[in-house]
Amino acid sequence: MCRRFAVDVMLNCYRIQSLMLLALIAISGCNGGSSSGSSEPSFEGLHIASAIYDQGDPEDIDDNRLTVYLSEAIDPASVPTPFLTRTAFTVSGGEELWARSVSYGLVHGVAPALTIGLESIFEPVTGETEIKLATGVITAADGSPVDPANPSRVIQARHTVLKTGQETSYDNSGDPVDDNSIRDDGFYQVGVARDFSRDVNTGVVSDHASNLDWQDTAPMNTPLWDNWQLAYDYCDMLNLGGRQDWYLPSMKQLFNAVNFADDSGIEGEFQLLWETSQHWSSTVEYSRASGTSVYWYLNHELGGLPRSADETANRHFHCVIGTDVLRGADYIRHPDHDYLLDTSTHLFWQDNATVLAASWQQAVTICENLSLAGFTDWRLPNINELHSLVDYYAPDLMLGSTDFGHIMRGTYWSSTSSAQNLEQAWTVRSYNAQVAQSDKTVDSYYALCVRGGL
Repeated sequence: MCRRFAVDVMLNCYRIQSLMLLALIAISGCNGGSSSGSSEPSFEGLHIASAIYDQGDPEDIDDNRLTVYLSEAIDPASVPTPFLTRTAFTVSGGEELWARSVSYGLVHGVAPALTIGLESIFEPVTGETEIKLATGVITAADGSPVDPANPSRVIQARHTVLKTGQETSYDNSGDPVDDNSIRDDGFYQVGVARDFSRDVNTGVVSDHASNLDWQDTAPMNTPLWDNWQLAYDYCDMLNLGGRQDWYLPSMKQLFNAVNFADDSGIEGEFQLLWETSQHWSSTVEYSRASGTSVYWYLNHELGGLPRSADETANRHFHCVIGTDVLRGADYIRHPDHDYLLDTSTHLFWQDNATVLAASWQQAVTICENLSLAGFTDWRLPNINELHSLVDYYAPDLMLGSTDFGHIMRGTYWSSTSSAQNLEQAWTVRSYNAQVAQSDKTVDSYYALCVRGGL
């Protein structure tokens, strides 16, 4: 069955397509790193680099927009009027972009982009709906037209990176710090504010920041428990709160809801997520040999760790409604400096060197002292920001492997301490997406610095 939001397991064709698209994206010399995608040459003419849909507040039509990132600057005189957006772009499925406003500029001074305020709710099918520049309307800054062969791009949803929930700084010994000497996750508290509420009548928990609704009800008020296929089918047939478009959540969705201030990682509004819960995702473990049926699940007993299991194993599960962020990011490299902009999160990532930190606190200090491209506000990313780099559809789950020039095969520090053991911090392995809790003073891992975010 083709679902409106195209759940992970139904997207085998899209996985192949996304790998090809990753290899095609090249902006202003964005060719760092070794590509694991298609060997086809990058397209050099004016084209769309990525397209990010942001519905924002579903009750506010003025918050409904599409950001179209372009491969190069365009002639301001060719910026389409709201009316001409219908002819400036072609969208798969025969849809037309009806715009109420169009603006053009450099996002964060780096990426040329058209921001289109849409006249009505636009509902691209995640992983399927594509957008392409039409000919005859927009031209490049040098006056050259769009080549008819320019590639199309899959429209992605904005990746809302939530605050982790951690509000206190901790030192290497796990002791609270209030003198600003440790500038970790608890110090910065970067991300979109967490905003969850529970409908007592339907048993639905709403993540208002991410526009997701979660099932939190079950027979006899006991967490649902079954093998992967039955979990998937249950969500596919669920009728709850007058809605029937429920589906089994992806690993990205499950992880983004983890509250890292809690020992189990459980957000307080949930009543049927237990400390021993292990919840299936719809995300297949891509790194396994072809033909296996192994899927990711979230282990709350270990504080919210992603793990994987064969589909015949039994795990807990609950269902979700909302637009998913299925892919990893699309990156734009600054033409003159060694950093990348993630267009789906608006985070800037260091890419001028690979630094091995002898300890967690040294990793924090390395990023605090970094001066790159005239910016000095670099910091060690929190666990949600670091995990946003994971692409579950890459063959080896490398963090941005086709775009970064200095990502190493290894483990990377986050600035988030483990609520289960404050002498440890959360880390992510670049080669298999394994998230772990590592000793702050014993382990030597890589530091990758970030700036920006809400």
